[in-house]
Amino acid sequence: WALEPNPDAVNQAFANAAHTVTGEFIQQRLIPAAMEPRGVLAIPSPHGGELTLYSSSQVPHILKVMIAATTGINEAKLRIIAPAVGGGFGAKLNVNPDELLAVTLANKIGLPVRWTETRSEAAFSTHQGRGQQQKIEVAAGEDGKITGVRVHLDADMGAYMMLITPGVPLLGSFLYTGVYDVPAFGFTCDGYFANMTPTDAYRGAGRPEACYAIERAMDMLARKVGVTPEEIRRRNYLAGGEAFENLEVASTLVFDSGNYTPNLDKALGMAKIDDLRAEQKRRRDAGESKHLGIGMCTYVEICGLAPSRALAGLNYGAGGWEAGTVRLLPTGKVEVVSGSTPHGQGHETSWSMIVADKLGVDPDDVTVLHSDTAISPLGLDTYGSRSLAVGGVAISMACDKVIDKARLIAAHQLEANPDDLEFEGGRFGVKGSPDKGLLIQEVAWGAFSAHNLPDGMEPNINEQMIF
Repeated sequence: WALEPNPDAVNQAFANAAHTVTGEFIQQRLIPAAMEPRGVLAIPSPHGGELTLYSSSQVPHILKVMIAATTGINEAKLRIIAPAVGGGFGAKLNVNPDELLAVTLANKIGLPVRWTETRSEAAFSTHQGRGQQQKIEVAAGEDGKITGVRVHLDADMGAYMMLITPGVPLLGSFLYTGVYDVPAFGFTCDGYFANMTPTDAYRGAGRPEACYAIERAMDMLARKVGVTPEEIRRRNYLAGGEAFENLEVASTLVFDSGNYTPNLDKALGMAKIDDLRAEQKRRRDAGESKHLGIGMCTYVEICGLAPSRALAGLNYGAGGWEAGTVRLLPTGKVEVVSGSTPHGQGHETSWSMIVADKLGVDPDDVTVLHSDTAISPLGLDTYGSRSLAVGGVAISMACDKVIDKARLIAAHQLEANPDDLEFEGGRFGVKGSPDKGLLIQEVAWGAFSAHNLPDGMEPNINEQMIF
């Protein structure tokens, strides 16, 4: 695979470079080692052919689709529940053979089938992370200003592919220019099968590897030019180190914003870099065996995978969307149902706060449901830091639809124009008449009783949004 927007420009940059550096790095394989290994329990129904699968999975919705497609089970008769899964780190976002076996055996014998992974099985059978060999070359002018970056990656796929095995190194390909102004960039990648456990997503999934390579290369370039690590970074930050918005870089990404020099300066001040370097020199001069190393890194990443043409270009199977449902119950309490699937990150709290802020209710009055395909809207689950950035947006947009419908009901009951209503603190008030208004809880009961609704409006307030 290659990402080479302008290969001629890259070759020209290296041909005319005053300085070049080359770094070759090994990203060793890593075992995800979640707090709890995986486990599955398949329970067939004695009537109707339904089957419920409990799985410690990050992706119950994707798992449901894949099991149905693989086994031929009617998707409508398959229910996936992801309980508290004991951590994921990416290791639990795959569809694994044991899940398919448990479902097949349970259907065959008509009895529940359970399997729990041992810690050693987790190490050798559940997919592993990283497994890359990197070669990065940087070309620069006499002043250390980068003119080109060229990267080749050999990626260890393992014995067979899992859900997004090739997507991991390819996702990282866009980040090998880091936060630096690189006029010309080229990336190539060869993937190899090996007689080893498959590799797949783990903690950053290709992006930390890219950051490691470019940041190591920046330190090498600093030594070559004869300046400090912070100075080489200052000279090469995007937009000349000034604040910017919506800037397209050589790897074809568009950075929405950035302002890196003040952040670097603040970090150096907090770390007391001059004192650290003085102590480093003292230890070296004294010949002490315990030396002091100073590392420096600036890191941004693609995350919050959302609807994007880029996902189609990378051949990702799903479009990055997410679903959220917000129900204003008759008593004024709120029920939120997400297609995303938390596994310990605290999303329930975050989503409750979004809803409480939007609707003007107490967070304790918001109940969040998730991780059960029988009750939650079809979604794309949890990975890539997307549950708040995408799932939270879907929930927020659903709240907007709740407010829109509630506004029409309130206006009808108050005999006011909807445009004359202000919504603040959970109350619809009539502009210019501060004593005239309805709490959203009162509107909720009115929507349920349905005795006084606008013509043609359906009872209840139950809104879903897909972002």
